[in-house]
Amino acid sequence: MGLSDHIRRLFESEVSADLGTLLNAADRNHDGRVNWPEFRAFCQEAGVDSVDRIERWFRDLDANRDGVIDDLDDADDDGDIDADDFKHFSDVHCADDPYGAITVNNDRIRKRLEQDMHDAHKRLHRIEATEKFEPMRNTGLYTYDVPILDLPDELVGTTILQLSDIHFKPNHKSANKMSDLVESMLRKGIRPDFIVATGDYIHNKVTDFDETAVDGLKLFSLFDTPEHSCPRLFVLGNHDFGTDGHKPVPGASDIVRKKMEEAGFEDVTNASRQFFIKGEPINFHGVDDPLFGDPKLPRLAKHRAQTNILLTHSLDALNNRCSGSLDLILSGHLHGGEIAFGGRFDGVDFMMRGGYYRNFHEHKRGWKPLTRRTMSYIQPGFSSNVPFRLGVEKEGATLLRLVKA
Repeated sequence: MGLSDHIRRLFESEVSADLGTLLNAADRNHDGRVNWPEFRAFCQEAGVDSVDRIERWFRDLDANRDGVIDDLDDADDDGDIDADDFKHFSDVHCADDPYGAITVNNDRIRKRLEQDMHDAHKRLHRIEATEKFEPMRNTGLYTYDVPILDLPDELVGTTILQLSDIHFKPNHKSANKMSDLVESMLRKGIRPDFIVATGDYIHNKVTDFDETAVDGLKLFSLFDTPEHSCPRLFVLGNHDFGTDGHKPVPGASDIVRKKMEEAGFEDVTNASRQFFIKGEPINFHGVDDPLFGDPKLPRLAKHRAQTNILLTHSLDALNNRCSGSLDLILSGHLHGGEIAFGGRFDGVDFMMRGGYYRNFHEHKRGWKPLTRRTMSYIQPGFSSNVPFRLGVEKEGATLLRLVKA
C-alpha cells in the first residue's frame, strides 16, 4: 500500500523528492530525525485517519528499526527513499517483530535509549582507561584501545593514526615534528594500518605548504611495507581555505589539496573509501569543513552492517545529526582549547563566541558517545596557534587500536 495522495503530492511538489522532504515537513523537534509521534501527527494533518496504516508506513520507512526515521540510515539500496519507493511498501511484517510495541510506547523508547547510552558510556570508560601519552622528542603519541560493536575478528587490532591541525608555518616546526614522530614510531616497531589527517595543514598562507612541508608528510610512506601499503586519507579544515582560517581565499583549498596529494594522501572530502583486511570491509567517509566548505553527509544504507569511520575537521559538519551506522567520528579543529583555567576560562568557549565552533553535540575535547554505536573523538592537534598550552592536552598525534566491545 503506497503513501496517501496527500503525502505523495507533498513529495512531488518539493524540489528534492527524497526522505529529506519528509524530515523537513514532519520534524517538529528540528533535530534531523522523525520519531513516531511526529510522523503520526504529520500524516493525520495530511488527511490520513488510519493509525494502523500510518504505523505500517513508519515501520517500513524505519529500515534500521531504531524508532526514528533518519535519512542517513533509513535509505533503500539506491541510497535514497523517494516517492517511487512507497509503491513497494509491504503490508506484511514478521510475527515476532517487537517493533509495534516500541512505536506505540514512548516510555519504552525512552528507557531503551537510556540503556543504549548507558552501554555506550561503559565503552567510553574502557577507552579512557587505556589512554597513554608517549613523548617522542618534540612531539608525542596518544594511544587508545577503542571497543567497536560487532567488530569482525578480521578487524581486531586494526590501527589508525590520526593527525589533525598540523598548521605548517615558515619555521618548519611541524615538519620537523613529523620527522620525530615517524622516526620514533618506526624505532618502536609501531606501524599503523591507516593514516588519516583531519584538516588545517596550513596556518596563514598556502606558501607555507612548501617543499619542506611536503617532504615531512611524505615521511609517512615509510610505514609502507612490501606486504602492506598504508593508506593515507585526508579532509580539509577551515585554515586550508585561506588566510588565518578567518575568510576563504579563492583557489587556496585547491592548492592545499594538490599539495596533500603530492605528499601521498588521498582526498576523501564528501567521499567514501572502502578497504579490506583479510576480506572484511572497513569504510572511511569524509565530510567537508563546515565553515568554508560544502559538507555532505554520507549515505550509509549499503554499509550499515560494516565498520564505518567518518573523518571531518569540525564536528559541526554533522549539523546536530549523527548516523547510528557510524562506529567512529574523528575530528580536530579545537586544539583542546589550548588554554584553560579550571572552570574560569576555556579556549573552546572563546572559539564558540567567535563563531568558529557551534558545539552542536556538546563535545569540546576527547571522547564522547553520540549514539549507542557511535563514538566521537576530537584530536587535540599536532600544533598550536599559541607558543604553549596550559591546562589542556598536549600536542601530538593519536593511534587508535580497534578492539571488540
